[in-house]
Amino acid sequence: IQFLESLLEKKHSQLKVVHINLLDYVMDYLTERKFIDKATDLQKRKGDDALVKALAGPLHMNKFGPYLMQRSQAADTDLVLISGAGSVWPMLRMHSLLNTLHAKLGDKPLLLFYPGNYDGQTMKLFGAIPRKSYYRAFKLVP
Repeated sequence: IQFLESLLEKKHSQLKVVHINLLDYVMDYLTERKFIDKATDLQKRKGDDALVKALAGPLHMNKFGPYLMQRSQAADTDLVLISGAGSVWPMLRMHSLLNTLHAKLGDKPLLLFYPGNYDGQTMKLFGAIPRKSYYRAFKLVP
């Protein structure tokens, strides 16, 4: 991703590109809302499933989506690069994120680095976990 950013800067310096590392943004979001200590404690006491359930509200796309857009200033760019999908799973689901961002970005190109497979209809995280279809997506590299 750093190589791609560097290449874009050299070859297409007129393009405004933003790279969103989802793990960084989720951690900052939860820290700003003072959820980090509570989340860490909950995970220690009750485990991962309880943590995912507890964070479903705060990380709902109608809350996290606007934060992500505002903090990244993605609407003011020409290209959006997103990484960290595997790092935030299962707290964030990529089909929900993509649906939310598509509504806010319109036709602006968005490149999601996704640790898995996309068969034209379904994204499978890590090549094993099937999720909802996302028909507006396509493979960049065959």
